[in-house]
Amino acid sequence: MNEKEFFGVFNAPSEKRYKNFVWKVVDNEEVWMLSNEKRGCRSFEDEENIYYKFWPAKEFAEYFKEDGDFSEAIEVHEFCDKLKEYFEKEDETEGKRVMLHIFPNEHDAYAVDAYTLYWDIMDALEEVE
Repeated sequence: MNEKEFFGVFNAPSEKRYKNFVWKVVDNEEVWMLSNEKRGCRSFEDEENIYYKFWPAKEFAEYFKEDGDFSEAIEVHEFCDKLKEYFEKEDETEGKRVMLHIFPNEHDAYAVDAYTLYWDIMDALEEVE
């Protein structure tokens, strides 16, 4: 992907990036995240939610790498299994809801719950399989 394509997608509105994410992860069969040996998958919390960040391609995840981070892919079906675990066990997260920041850029991210993302990906998978 050249720089113009990268920043064209990267700077699109969050809803468009979300739709791009769903179709890219279905096409490429993988989801990208940043992890760190000390803290695991890149996340943050507020009083109500735990947020995890995911990207559709390695280049986008690596744009946000910090010291000690490494980019890591998860196969799309395995990712969906994990999403299903999140929304089935949500009451076990100390009262916090799991939210996903999909395809974040420097300005914003599309925030979605695990249930919605799971079904959006499953619907897209059904269309291509």
